[in-house]
Amino acid sequence: MRRFFTQILLILSAPAVLGGCGGYYTLTVPDQLATAGQDAVTVARLQRNDFIFTPMPVPDAAMRMSVAGYPMRAAYTDEQGYGGTSVVIPANPGRYKMTVAHLDREGEDVSATVPLYVWDSGRMAVAVDLDDVLDSSQAKADQIRVALNRIAADANILYLTRREIKDHPALHERIAEIGHPDGPILSWRRQRWAVIPGGKLGFRIVIESRLVSQLTELRKQFAGLEVGVCDSSLAARAFTEAGLEARVIGEGTSWSDLAERGL
Repeated sequence: MRRFFTQILLILSAPAVLGGCGGYYTLTVPDQLATAGQDAVTVARLQRNDFIFTPMPVPDAAMRMSVAGYPMRAAYTDEQGYGGTSVVIPANPGRYKMTVAHLDREGEDVSATVPLYVWDSGRMAVAVDLDDVLDSSQAKADQIRVALNRIAADANILYLTRREIKDHPALHERIAEIGHPDGPILSWRRQRWAVIPGGKLGFRIVIESRLVSQLTELRKQFAGLEVGVCDSSLAARAFTEAGLEARVIGEGTSWSDLAERGL
């Protein structure tokens, strides 16, 4: 019995021992999508594995956010571990890299580098249900690849997924492997936040606990985002509710049609 409890204690203490003081950190940063000519509103979450492998929020932690060659900005996390600020980014459309980092008082650090997509707000953009695309049969794979690249010749591509943010880097690799056009991968829903006056920078970001649709906010930000492509009724309803035209595969259109004629 004593041996059993000793083993349990070793298991429970493992995160703190392996991670040093405070245990391992988990830093969650999604792909960044911003409008050319404006700063990017960046929100990240910092957690620490302090309690039986369960990530716990880290409040009042300073996080640094920047794009190489541009001024660095900092933000303190709230009680839920979320921190956000407005980050200076390149003015020209393109794909860049944004780094978010934290260094605690004990010298333990954690960082994440994610893709930053800067878009012209008026250029046509198309939202694609990535889960539908990746879960399609192999027989459709070539048609989907040709169709999406045909669309990407005239529009920016935005991928939406229900998979966790920690899995998004692997999704980027999968997209590249199968020849799909590059584009930001975002969750269908995210924490709601708002920029309000106050703070040292003249504003501060307030993050709420409830989740909201990404599409509604993206529609306000990018006037060219008008079409969503999917093959499920659930995704079609989400597109329609956000004011997009839903192109539903199997209902008046097909991947072969899109590959041949585009949108």
